[in-house]
Amino acid sequence: MKLYKWLKIILHLFWPDENIFEIEVSKHEDVYEIENKYLSILFESEPLEQKLNHLTIYSASYFYYGMREIIHRFKYENAKNLCLPLGRAMSMLFTKPEIDYLIPVPLHIHSTRQYNQSFELAKGMSELWNVKLIEAAEWANEIQHRVGLNARERMKLSADDFRIIFNVKGLRVAVVDDVCTTGATLLRLSEALEKAGAIVVCAYALSSVGE
Repeated sequence: MKLYKWLKIILHLFWPDENIFEIEVSKHEDVYEIENKYLSILFESEPLEQKLNHLTIYSASYFYYGMREIIHRFKYENAKNLCLPLGRAMSMLFTKPEIDYLIPVPLHIHSTRQYNQSFELAKGMSELWNVKLIEAAEWANEIQHRVGLNARERMKLSADDFRIIFNVKGLRVAVVDDVCTTGATLLRLSEALEKAGAIVVCAYALSSVGE
């Protein structure tokens, strides 16, 4: 039996009374085919470990083909209900770190999205790991939209572009985002948290654009 089928069984043991893989589909789509597609893409991917300066970033998959479709669904098609089970699944791919909090990357200023997909992913991870989740940061500045920027432009981001709004001094934390392109957002948020006194153990992303 393939790995993702075993993981579906394990998840069902945790949530027997709800269909955690229920997603919004059109009348021309088969929910089970889509369910199996995104689970197989995630669990048959090779988790990726990257090092950016002092920060270790763990990504659950590569950002390509079906995974790109999945992420576009919850980012641009309001399929919020994909995030929680994917976050739960992410927690199964990695060893639970010794941390006090998971901290998601905040939504951009003036974002029209009605939910923070990074928070929803982190929520799924926190449930299985039994780790606290806190929205400890917000954007301090309105920055240029990240889509379409090259690596040099993305790395211009500064730790000062984030404002830490929770007392993180002395806490061991991990940062969570949906997509890691260059890692700049995760790195700068980590630096902002460290300036505020946190110990950033590592960062997580559902998907990574490249090595």
